[in-house]
Amino acid sequence: MVHGLCHQLYNCPLDLCVETRVHDRFPGIEASQFVNLSRICRESLRVVEDKELQKLTPSVIFSASTALNCATAMFVGHLFPSRTDFTRAYRSTPAFGMGARLFELWKARYDRHMPGDEYLLVDSFAEALGLADWIEWSAESAPDSGPEPMRSKFVGKEDDATMFCLDALKRFEKMSPGVVFEVAREIAVLGMGGIDHSTPGKTYELKSIQGEKFTGLQLLCLMHVGLRKTDPAMDTGLDLDGPYKMALEAFKGHLQ
Repeated sequence: MVHGLCHQLYNCPLDLCVETRVHDRFPGIEASQFVNLSRICRESLRVVEDKELQKLTPSVIFSASTALNCATAMFVGHLFPSRTDFTRAYRSTPAFGMGARLFELWKARYDRHMPGDEYLLVDSFAEALGLADWIEWSAESAPDSGPEPMRSKFVGKEDDATMFCLDALKRFEKMSPGVVFEVAREIAVLGMGGIDHSTPGKTYELKSIQGEKFTGLQLLCLMHVGLRKTDPAMDTGLDLDGPYKMALEAFKGHLQ
């Protein structure tokens, strides 16, 4: 959850800058951009509406993540005025005021934006959210094996993870790369609020795969395999490469 929040904190202000430039420079894809951003906002709303998830998530993480999602919702309303209002669900939450503050921080700096300022925004967002001590900048070339807490989660669950990875490989075999990425992306967004992989009987549903329920570990395996198939070089932050490689060997045997 800490890794997911820090990832969201890093990406949120950068994404707002990128989406603004796309909107200004490529008017021909405006409709597609609106559909994509609307889908992201709708998926984020699931976190606000899931009361059980709110109980499971530490309050500092839930509040910060919700405020970042609220800022994104305000940004979409700013980019596409009068088309929709994704902020309505946030107005009754404590995160609304902070979300508005984050959006205004971004807007004030973007109006006089210079290359590289987006990284100063990350620091501004972190300070506003009280997360300045959670992050530090490091050189891009510095070795990073990923967050150790995430990588130690699956000890004793390797067999289950291998089975779920194999199921994901078989499932994704019938899907286009675009659909595979959508599944992985939906799980990644859900993971910003935390995915409980250890509570027995805890299940989740996905909009991209309707009519099924998945355990937390199954979701993480789906995301890991999906990202491996669409971007093999990406570090998913999950210690699932061992089960994935075993599942891949079994899958190759299945194809033969």
